[in-house]
Amino acid sequence: MSLKQGWLYFLGEEDYQTSTRSHFVKIGITAGDRSVSERMHDHQTGNPRRITELHSIRTPFVDYLETHLHHRFAPSRVHGEWFGLNARGLIAVIDEANKINDEMLAVAAKAKRAEDMSAKPSDGATKKASDRAKKLHAHYVAVESERVRLTLEQALIAMELRRLTSDSAGISGITVQSMTDPNPKLDASALAAARPSLYQKFVTEKESFSTSFTIKDKPTPAKAHKGLKEQVDKAREQLAAVSSVKADEKRRSASSRNLHAEWLLMHSKIAEVEFTASRLELEIKSICGIAEGIEDICTWKRGNKVSESFDGAGFKKAHPRIWGRFASIPNPQVRLVVHRYRPY
Repeated sequence: MSLKQGWLYFLGEEDYQTSTRSHFVKIGITAGDRSVSERMHDHQTGNPRRITELHSIRTPFVDYLETHLHHRFAPSRVHGEWFGLNARGLIAVIDEANKINDEMLAVAAKAKRAEDMSAKPSDGATKKASDRAKKLHAHYVAVESERVRLTLEQALIAMELRRLTSDSAGISGITVQSMTDPNPKLDASALAAARPSLYQKFVTEKESFSTSFTIKDKPTPAKAHKGLKEQVDKAREQLAAVSSVKADEKRRSASSRNLHAEWLLMHSKIAEVEFTASRLELEIKSICGIAEGIEDICTWKRGNKVSESFDGAGFKKAHPRIWGRFASIPNPQVRLVVHRYRPY
């Protein structure tokens, strides 16, 4: 939850001639002190319908709030920032926006403290866990377990959508499938083993500020929901292999529409629990402060770090033939994307 001031707005559109408002609502933001009316002027250009402001909220978490709403109300999302909402639906979204903003405002000071601490080196000390920290940790673990469960259930739906997609370019408005076209990739490990001195000539050191935050006992799919994880793995194994993707996409069927609706509903539920997890993580960070961690709760290491990296581009330019001997083209992979909106 990064701090950033701005306006979250809800814009509608109406017919110039009849003043009839459409059911489409744009949920967007303006950053800093830019007004909603200025942003409306941008949207009005090229739009044959009148843009109207339905509601706006001033918030110090403008990016986060917008992203949350886009995911939370994915089942009503038509495309981009536009949602199909009737009067009742609009009220529900505005109520959710106000509720989430109020919850974030309540922890704004902690968010600022966590943000400040993230830019400072940790002091190496480990704090004793207070009762408050233990309570927050237990709540976080429970919420994260629920997120993992929902994600696995969503993955099962995605497996079925992939089965229906088969080897097509996708299902109209629901999935998009493609094959990757990978470029040649250098096997740096093989080069380092065969030509260590040459490899070292292209190794550079860089100092940077590094931060690593980990909450202990964070649930994993295999531990928290073993049976469900096995179902997902089995469903993935049973999928027919796709070696090439056709140019044409499939038409939507009733079953694919129903599956997409279920997938979007899961996406919405995941957004709910992710908000809670993010808020709890922020509070834990605030308690941790400058320390390197809280006993049995978390670790939060911050400080300058020297890291090595191999200049692959420079090596290729200097030694193209040697680069070619240690480079190979990875196998193409099938990529399936389920739309996080419903344009039909």
